[in-house]
Amino acid sequence: MLIHNRYEITRKIGEGTYSNVYEATNIIKGNKVAIKFEKKSNNIASKLIHHEIQMYLLLKKYKIDKVVSIKSFGVFCDHYYIIMEYLPFSLEDKRDNLPFYFKQIKDIIHHLHEK
Repeated sequence: MLIHNRYEITRKIGEGTYSNVYEATNIIKGNKVAIKFEKKSNNIASKLIHHEIQMYLLLKKYKIDKVVSIKSFGVFCDHYYIIMEYLPFSLEDKRDNLPFYFKQIKDIIHHLHEK
């Protein structure tokens, strides 16, 4: 499947209650990305994806690093999508480091509250 004549889905890499995540290749640049799809007809998923995009834009506005970058977002067929930087691992693979990641999230939230 080709998304907007640019991103070719290569495989499914994650699944959740409201969304699925796929690895894809940008056929123009040759780099990998992750694409998260959420069904447009699902009202909860719709609110979640809008919230994720707002959070990303807020983090980008305040130049918070160590946040996965979002390349694009929009609607494709009957799904909302977010195209993100591809990470070659998942948090499940990094269970031993979860306290480190939670500390980073806490630090980001603390930083945003100070602004």
